[in-house]
Amino acid sequence: METNIRSKQLTELFSLTRNLSNYYFNAIKDEDPHRIFKVNQTPLNNVYWLIGHLVNCEEELILQQIGENDYNVDWLPMFAYGSSIPKKGEGPAFEEILKHYEIVHQVTKEKLPLVTDTILDSKSPTGFKIGRLETVSHTIMHATRHEGCHAGHLGWLMKLYKQA
Repeated sequence: METNIRSKQLTELFSLTRNLSNYYFNAIKDEDPHRIFKVNQTPLNNVYWLIGHLVNCEEELILQQIGENDYNVDWLPMFAYGSSIPKKGEGPAFEEILKHYEIVHQVTKEKLPLVTDTILDSKSPTGFKIGRLETVSHTIMHATRHEGCHAGHLGWLMKLYKQA
């Protein structure tokens, strides 16, 4: 009997969602990642912040949940939930963010499929909760939804760049 079916499914679903983020990002990768568009006078998060935020969230909402706590990058908090977009030159180079965007996702693809149901059913080791849902599995499912929401943001930015 195959083991770790749930963790393999969670890995596949997250990776498919990341593929959607990559689809939109690849359409605008040669544009200025620091450009901020406004809709009805409201500034949108830029590509620079979104990609950094996706690195932060994958590390926090997946890797930390499964005990992969060795990934320490000092700039990750700059892209945490509720953070402001760093001014150009205040954060890491965009190439550095992109490097970690790939590295963190590669670690997820390698480590998440190995996670047991016991770990998936345990409480989040970081105390993360979505409403009353507080297991590692719920946190990883939230990470997948979260990635999909930001893939949509990248899609909107793609449209805005093409109109500019």
